[in-house]
Amino acid sequence: NGTIDDFKNYGNIQVYAQGNATGADNDNYAVGVYANTINNFFSNGTVNATSEAENGNAIASGVAAGGEDQGNGTIGVFENAGNIYASANSQTGNATSIGVYAYNGIIGNFTNSGNITAISTGVYAWAYGVSAGNNIGNFTNIGNITVTANATGGDAGADGVDASNIGNFENSGTITAISTGVYAWADGVSASNNIGNFTNIGNITVTAN
Repeated sequence: NGTIDDFKNYGNIQVYAQGNATGADNDNYAVGVYANTINNFFSNGTVNATSEAENGNAIASGVAAGGEDQGNGTIGVFENAGNIYASANSQTGNATSIGVYAYNGIIGNFTNSGNITAISTGVYAWAYGVSAGNNIGNFTNIGNITVTANATGGDAGADGVDASNIGNFENSGTITAISTGVYAWADGVSASNNIGNFTNIGNITVTAN
């Protein structure tokens, strides 16, 4: 909970969660950097969050603001020039991975010149590169965003960028979304309401099997 005013990472952040939970509360979480509100975020290093579940669900987020119990999340200014990696793997449950996440919230200004990777493997699997429940104000990608969802027995979904509204979208890098499952969907960029200005001079690739 709480607020991070000014976050700078030039080193390595590694979070690993391994669980064998059963019953009603069977989620296994790994989060690299978390707060309800992150005003300024800069990373030129590595943020790695890995969740491994023998039973139950695996959930991993590289950078996250807010949550189901904590409320809506806000990320003000976000800049990544390093590597953000989220990996969720469940043997018998579902898997969700998110590179950068604002729960039901807002990302004001987003810039990625590094690498953001989200990989999920589970019975049902979902992977998101950048996700905001409400709005992303300004989005600029000159790096790489790669999401992969592998479902071993159910549906799979992969979203490179996901929000209700995106004000200004500019991509001169690479966005790749790949999903494999019984029913599979993949989106490079998804806005349920509106994208104000959209410019792509890079590569956006989606594959659903």
